[in-house]
Amino acid sequence: MNYKGYKGIEPTTETLNKWLLTRKRSEGEFLTFGDFKYSGFYTVQNYRSDRLFFRIAFILEILFLFAVSIMVGGFDLLLSLSAFACIALDFIGAYFYHKNSDKICKAQLALNIEKYNKKIGRSNGNNIGKLDQTLKSEKIKASRIIGATLILFSALLKIVGSFILFELPVFTIALTFIYCFVAYIHIYHTGYWFAGWRFFSAMDKQLISELKVDPISGINTEFDFDCWEVENLPAEIKLKEIRYNIFKENNIYDSLQYNKEDNKWSYHKWHHHFWDDADLINFINSKDDKNGVLTDAAKAFIAADISQRKFLNVN
Repeated sequence: MNYKGYKGIEPTTETLNKWLLTRKRSEGEFLTFGDFKYSGFYTVQNYRSDRLFFRIAFILEILFLFAVSIMVGGFDLLLSLSAFACIALDFIGAYFYHKNSDKICKAQLALNIEKYNKKIGRSNGNNIGKLDQTLKSEKIKASRIIGATLILFSALLKIVGSFILFELPVFTIALTFIYCFVAYIHIYHTGYWFAGWRFFSAMDKQLISELKVDPISGINTEFDFDCWEVENLPAEIKLKEIRYNIFKENNIYDSLQYNKEDNKWSYHKWHHHFWDDADLINFINSKDDKNGVLTDAAKAFIAADISQRKFLNVN
C-alpha cells in the first residue's frame, strides 16, 4: 500500500491504533526472514479489494430496499423499516465482528516472536501455549460470534421476506445466493474497508495539518535518535553495521551500530519518522560499508527483535 507523503510525519497514538485494525497478511502469506515468520503489523493489505466488495454489498443493499418497495406497490412504512433494520444489522454485525482485529494482530505477532525466540535460545518457550491460547480466544471472541450471528440472521430475514413477497421459487433461490454473498462481504470485507478508510482519513487530516511545518529542516542531532541496545544476541548470529537512509539529502538514516568499547550492538532510529513494514524490510536488506548483505539468520533476528521492541513495545 502506498502511504503517499505520510512518511515524513509522526502519527498520533490514536492514528496508529486505527492502523492496527486494518487487514494484515493471512497465515499463508506471512513474510519469512530465515526462521522468523512475520504477519505484518503496520501495513494495509488489499484495501482496494475490500473497498470494491463493500461497494458491491452497499449497492445490493440499496437494491433490496427498492425491491421491497416495488413488490408492495409503493412505500410501506412497516416493510421499509423492516428492510432498513436488516441492513442496519449487517453493519452493526460487521462492526462487532471486526472490533478486536487489532488484538488478533498483536497476538499473532507475539506468538510468532516467541516461537522464533525459542528456536534461537532467547526464550524457553514457556509462553508459547499461553500466547497460542490468547490468539485462539481472540479469534472466537464473543464479539466476533455476535457480529457473525447478526449478519447471518439478517441474511435469513431477507431470504424469508423474499420468499413471502415474491412467491417465485426460482427468483427466491437466486436472491438467497445474493444475500449469502452480501453476508460474506460484511463478515470478511466491510470491517477491514471501514478500518482502512478511518486510518487513511486520520493520516490525511494529520498530513494537511503538518504540511504547514517542515518536519525535517533543522532537525538532526544526537537527541533526535532513539537508541535500543541489542540484548541476548546468540553467538551463532553474526551482525553487520548497516545504514538505512531515510532522507539522503539531509543525511538522516537509521542504523545498526557496533560499539567496540562495550562490545555491544545497538539500533539508532530517527524518531521524527515512523516505521511501517516496508521500512523494516528495507532496514534488514540494507548493506554495510563493504556492500555486504546480512545473512538470513541475522535478518530474522533483527526482524523479530525490532518487531518486539517497536511494534509490541516490549523492551
